[in-house]
Amino acid sequence: MTEALRDQQARPLAPLITDFVRYSGYWWIASPDGWLRITDPDLARTLDRQHQRFAKGLF
Repeated sequence: MTEALRDQQARPLAPLITDFVRYSGYWWIASPDGWLRITDPDLARTLDRQHQRFAKGLF
């Protein structure tokens, strides 16, 4: 994931919220054991909405 973020293939939820990352069509969350794919569709939709709000400068 570090390489994907560096190469801008992965996008964090917001510049200061980097534990949630959109990569390869899925949201991922950082954990002590590595990155875990988020499989809950409701949570994924919520993250999509929040990502759009942050991109528009809405907090």
